[in-house]
Amino acid sequence: MDNGWEMPFSEIIDWNTAAVIGDERLLLQIPSTVRSIHQDKILSLRQQTQFLWEAYFSSVERIVLTTLEIIHDRVLQHAARSNLMWNSLPGGLYSLPQYSSYLGDFPFHYAKLGESCSCLQMGFNFTAVIHVVTPLVSQSQPILKLLVAVAKSQYCVQVGYLAHCTTSQHCGQLGYLAHCTTSQHCVQVIILWNCDKPLPAKHRWPATSVPVLVIEGESKVDFAFTVWQSFPERIVGYPARSHFWDSNKERWGYTSKWTNDYSMVLTGAAIYHRYYHYLNTSYLPASLSNPNSN
Repeated sequence: MDNGWEMPFSEIIDWNTAAVIGDERLLLQIPSTVRSIHQDKILSLRQQTQFLWEAYFSSVERIVLTTLEIIHDRVLQHAARSNLMWNSLPGGLYSLPQYSSYLGDFPFHYAKLGESCSCLQMGFNFTAVIHVVTPLVSQSQPILKLLVAVAKSQYCVQVGYLAHCTTSQHCGQLGYLAHCTTSQHCVQVIILWNCDKPLPAKHRWPATSVPVLVIEGESKVDFAFTVWQSFPERIVGYPARSHFWDSNKERWGYTSKWTNDYSMVLTGAAIYHRYYHYLNTSYLPASLSNPNSN
């Protein structure tokens, strides 16, 4: 309310999106002004305030880091972060200008950029990085089948062979399919055909009352990539887990047990934005960059 106040970090934070700022000379008008604010606007202010607190003010460490990064942007103005980077998730501390000066190269701002973002265009492709830990001695090895499936994807432009294999899974009983479709809540059946054997002939499939969609190797890759395009700031993958706090070991862990929901996706078979690769190698402490962990 004091016209002489300087809001913290006002150089980079747009406080108009997180606070109601009034003139001290119009003090009596403040109550009516506040009451006239729409509920949607109040919710937006609360969300932005929560974001700013967690990003820049929640600890002494974050306050110091924010101060240092502001000084860094002052010195290297040609590589300074934009106002959008500072005032939108995940914040300026995680949007490193050393990576790129173009907002479209980061996975966080696609919603604001809209269709102008190259990631949302049909011509956008991906590079597959496959980590191999066993020698290739047979054409029937799962890793070779993975290479073929990935290479057949219409979105794949390059395969990086780093020299994790998975064992082939047994084919499920087709008779179970007919039982599933008898449910009144079933509208479609999606089968992920993760089997070494080819698809059975059409006459061997049971009659069903709902459509059956079978996704094979290269189709699974395409499906995961198209899903990821809708959520480019997230990790989209196959091995899902649920994390929990282990009170005996006093550390976090995760489990693959069947639960009602999952909370994480392992990077052993996942699609994610390349910016996270840059953060992993350039931002995280070396103690956290364990190549043997997920």
